[in-house]
Amino acid sequence: YCTITLLKEIVPNTSGQIITMSHKALALVNRLDAAVKHSRRTGLVVRHAGAKAFSTSSSQFSHTKHQHYDVVIAGGGATGSALARLLLDDDYNHDNFTGRGKSGLRRPLKVALIEQRPSPPPLDELVEQQHKNATTPNARAYAISPTSLSYLGPSVLGKLIETNCCGVYDSMQVWEHDGPAQLHFVGEDLEGAINEGRLVNLQQLLNDSTSNKSTGRKNRPWLGAVIEDAPFVSAVWDELRKDDRIDLLDKIQVKLIKAP
Repeated sequence: YCTITLLKEIVPNTSGQIITMSHKALALVNRLDAAVKHSRRTGLVVRHAGAKAFSTSSSQFSHTKHQHYDVVIAGGGATGSALARLLLDDDYNHDNFTGRGKSGLRRPLKVALIEQRPSPPPLDELVEQQHKNATTPNARAYAISPTSLSYLGPSVLGKLIETNCCGVYDSMQVWEHDGPAQLHFVGEDLEGAINEGRLVNLQQLLNDSTSNKSTGRKNRPWLGAVIEDAPFVSAVWDELRKDDRIDLLDKIQVKLIKAP
């Protein structure tokens, strides 16, 4: 879980919500977009949440790029970092079934991501350490659906594939342990949804990216991918570090949140 605190002037009745990275997170992004569009039409001035509204275990707020934030996310793990990535994804389009599409706009958000642990290392450094020390695989891994993978964006997803940290699967077999019944799924089962625009074609998404011309895989729809926790978080943090709209604050624990 991650804690999202928003100003009531931006999104009414959402202060202090606890949400997971699911349809609720997407609804939050959509409501933020709607609030920004409304402020542009009406000339409404959107005030930002001040850092002084938060009591933390560190004075690191005094060294941040921003003095005020629209969104503060407490928890920089897989859920919190992925939500921050989605909030700042200017290509995410909630009017499109696939969720992708150039909007032509840059979201005017200021975001803080707070993590009580040290920040994760860059993905390349993490992979090098794992190869050098022959560490065991991470105990936590995620099987992620095509739609959720698309929300990472081609840059993050391409980097995970390039470093062999993303195990793509395009077929699946499920069977009973004490009976003959079984189910078999293949990537081609998703072609109808992809052709109708209800599902993103991940292979095409990566091939269309300027930084990922080819993944070296057949053009077969993916059923999903398995990604370990540590590479996942490192890859998303690498992407967030490139964005000047977010402050990544590690070694901080939130002690108190006051309503604005």
